[in-house]
Amino acid sequence: MPVIKDDLVSSALAVMSLCVAVAVTFAPSTARAGESTSDALLEAAGITAPEGCLAFSSPAAMEARADEWRVAIDSLAASDPDLVLGWITGTREPPTLARDESRAQLECMIAAVAAAAAAEGSTLRLDYGDGEAENRSTMRSWSSRIERSTRWRERVTDHFTRSHYRSAAGQAGIWHRKFTFTKKRSFNRISGYAAETCGLTEGHTWRPDSDRHRRCWFKLLTPERRQIEILGASSAPGLSRHHWGTDYDVFGLNPRAFLDGKGLSDEYAWMRDHASEHGFFQTYFGPTPEQEHTYMEERWHWSYYPVSHALLGWAKVHQTDLEAALFQMWDKYEGRWNSSGQERPFFSHLRTHWRGYVLTIGEPDGALEHSHD
Repeated sequence: MPVIKDDLVSSALAVMSLCVAVAVTFAPSTARAGESTSDALLEAAGITAPEGCLAFSSPAAMEARADEWRVAIDSLAASDPDLVLGWITGTREPPTLARDESRAQLECMIAAVAAAAAAEGSTLRLDYGDGEAENRSTMRSWSSRIERSTRWRERVTDHFTRSHYRSAAGQAGIWHRKFTFTKKRSFNRISGYAAETCGLTEGHTWRPDSDRHRRCWFKLLTPERRQIEILGASSAPGLSRHHWGTDYDVFGLNPRAFLDGKGLSDEYAWMRDHASEHGFFQTYFGPTPEQEHTYMEERWHWSYYPVSHALLGWAKVHQTDLEAALFQMWDKYEGRWNSSGQERPFFSHLRTHWRGYVLTIGEPDGALEHSHD
């Protein structure tokens, strides 16, 4: 989740249970990749792959689908709690059913954005790349392609998706590189605390190839402060919602581009008003007085609520088990990374404050749900 982030038919309509309505648009393009143990258990608990775009006409409709997932996740955990713990912490891949539904809804949402840009009188203009002009004619042309073709729908969704699933191992590589200040790749933003402590410029990116930055990082910042600098806009292994297969970074990763009047402000305005109709909500709104230890506001990070909120609910109830799994993972990484005899505490801050980074999130109505360390 960083500022410069490291780095995913037409079918008969099914009648969904409870309040969830199925929109008559197009069927999701993702295919079942095979039956895993988790998928079989989820299916036995009543989860089936929707055959079309799910249209959530109200928060109650979105909550209804989340309730179905809650029941299924509880059933999965009753059979094998390690399956759910591994899913949350990124040591196991998400169930295919969860990833497919989230991806299908993302495609439906991107198609809806494209259609909105093509509508008469719309001022929304999308950047389709490859030298395509950002005018109404282009918007109509692309919207038509997306509506007619699964291939184009997938291609456009991929074009606007900046980050999706990442395992704990993948996140660990990012964390290690940043903490040890290796390679020459800039990352994140210098906080006000680090800027004042080291005489640097707040908001500039950290540059491991800079002698001034290296002196600040290793001589003037404690290991805990280094972790906080990274956590401003990047997760540690085990904590990233990108482990879940439900979360996506869309359109861009530069915070300034999403501000009012900037290049991605129109896309953000559309997402703020309409993403919930497809089951998505903005996850992070930045630290608050009630919760200091959480991520910066991320206007690009959107989560598929029915699955992710059900999974988060399970995590809240099973915090003791989740903490044990996280500590075991971090012990393993620290043991490996300190094998030369060094004693570098890569996760000391998180062993106290991990809840803030996992449990403090936005809500579909724009409110915040807080945890307390």
